[in-house]
Amino acid sequence: MTRIQKLAAFVAGLAALSMASPAYTQQVIKIGVVEGQEVKAGDFLLKLDSAQYEANAERDRALIQAYQSQLIQSEARMKMDANSYNRQKQLFDSLVQLARFEQLFGLRHNLVLTPATPNLPLTSANSLL
Repeated sequence: MTRIQKLAAFVAGLAALSMASPAYTQQVIKIGVVEGQEVKAGDFLLKLDSAQYEANAERDRALIQAYQSQLIQSEARMKMDANSYNRQKQLFDSLVQLARFEQLFGLRHNLVLTPATPNLPLTSANSLL
């Protein structure tokens, strides 16, 4: 079998394979050589239908974009949560320091306002200390 015959058999095999095998969904839509034609490197041999692969690629690009958006939102939420945590920790640490200071110097502030006396006058509040 000559090289040309082998090439023709190869092209015919590709055409048959693309139509018969479910693993290869591309169809041969154009064959650029005829049986017996000599070819050289760079010659057009055949064109495959790439519509399904292009649709899959477009779908995958859309998914990637959606996942990138979710990642940005998650990172922003994580940053907000970290800021909130740091603020709460800072407030807690301040309260702990105040409690230690009061304990150290024997200071006590036991002013408790009940719902019945929310606007307790300052003079009355001072008398409770």
